Amino acid sequence: MLDFGRFEGNPDTTQSASSASVTHATSSSATTTSVGPGGGGGGGGAVSSSGAGAGCGNSPQPPAPPPCPSACTGGCAAGKCTIACTINNSCKNVTLACPADYDCEVQCAGKDSCAGSTVTCPDTYACALSCISGDGVCGNTTLNCGSGVCSMSCGNSTGNCAGSDLNCGVEACTATCLGVGQPTVTCGASCACTPC
Repeated sequence: MLDFGRFEGNPDTTQSASSASVTHATSSSATTTSVGPGGGGGGGGAVSSSGAGAGCGNSPQPPAPPPCPSACTGGCAAGKCTIACTINNSCKNVTLACPADYDCEVQCAGKDSCAGSTVTCPDTYACALSCISGDGVCGNTTLNCGSGVCSMSCGNSTGNCAGSDLNCGVEACTATCLGVGQPTVTCGASCACTPC
């Protein structure tokens, strides 16, 4: 909890009658927390943002230039490329590279459809791996996040995400699991990491 009554003597902290701002410098960036007016009983809100831009949980809007890349086997819509692996073994033991200028979702459905594969997210934009159904659908699969919001969802089929890995980037990173066989989540520098 921040004590706004003691600001004297700290050159990195400022206070005014209507709001307060605290800047925490780190070796790579600065984070600022601003607290609005609220009186002694509270009511002011806190907003955190980093020197990098939009704050945790937000990815930039991708340019998504036409035409839709051939890697997007499920098509493109609203700036998102969908890579569809919806037949048994259809994307097993391969590397699936999301195109650079799109949000990306890899949809896996069918027995072992994405088993043993590696999904490489775009460097900047949002990325999701959806392990929908089918025994072992994403078993031993690796999702390597970029610097956008990233998620892995695991359905309730047998061994759905058993032995899989979610390697987070710097943005919000989430794994959701409905059944057994959860991914190993490496949070790293993620601003908000939520394992199953």
